Amino acid sequence: MHTEKDLRQLCFKHHETGLEVTVPAKIFLNNITIRCSECNSEVDAGVICRNGHALCKNCMETCSACGKSICPVCDDESFLCSTCGETACAGCATHCATCGTVVCPSHGYRCATCGKLYCIDCYEICCICDNNVCHSHGNKCESCDSYICSRHTHKCSVCNGLFCDNHVHRCSICGSNLCSTHSIKSVYSDKTICSGHSGKCLSCSNIFAVDELHACTICGVALCPDHVKTCSNCGKTYCQEHVNHCNCCGKDYCSCTQGIKCSLCMETYCPGCISQAGLCRACEKFVQVDKKHDIVM
Repeated sequence: MHTEKDLRQLCFKHHETGLEVTVPAKIFLNNITIRCSECNSEVDAGVICRNGHALCKNCMETCSACGKSICPVCDDESFLCSTCGETACAGCATHCATCGTVVCPSHGYRCATCGKLYCIDCYEICCICDNNVCHSHGNKCESCDSYICSRHTHKCSVCNGLFCDNHVHRCSICGSNLCSTHSIKSVYSDKTICSGHSGKCLSCSNIFAVDELHACTICGVALCPDHVKTCSNCGKTYCQEHVNHCNCCGKDYCSCTQGIKCSLCMETYCPGCISQAGLCRACEKFVQVDKKHDIVM
């Protein structure tokens, strides 16, 4: 065995009695041949385990994680990592919580949800947060087929499908989760709504959020912002059939306002558009009143 020149003495331990004997290095190097405790071959360069067993390089293993010597004479257990193939001692080797294969500290992956260690084949990486997740606590997004942890998994309130953050939608009114198939967009504002908070305009048949629709005060039909009529006096909403429209000023008015007929064209207008002479603004511009005749064109 090769030793340093400044080595002064060596300590030997008797196998049967356990007696330790210190021998000067000079005597040891000149008179003793060291043999491997495992294969009995002469040791030219080797190691001595913690219990004093001399081993050649072929019979001694070293833990790749902690550097501890693994002696076969001491019945030390050694394991091979299923990922990298390196040797690990019993204290450093762990077993995958799913399949039981051995992994070294560098290739054991801890699930962010359950905290257990898994081998490379029994864990995935969340596509949103990059955390490790085991198969028991991970899910696949039904849209992109990527793995996601429980924190970034969302269930559609309609079909119960599981989706990631990038493929889930929320109703702007009730906040329920919706997949792309069951989410609805308002034609008016483009906001997302569920089927329970969407409605159809009777006039255009387009889909809107329920908070964008207005009901006719008389018949109750739903109307979108583009097709609802609002009384300029009382502010109530109506459909086109149940509201009056002044063709002069363009305002809408309901039964709360009494319309007045123009004495010339006989069209009905709101009170603000009829003059004291009983004429609408249009007729008043083209009519001349003569003393002999009631109305002269």
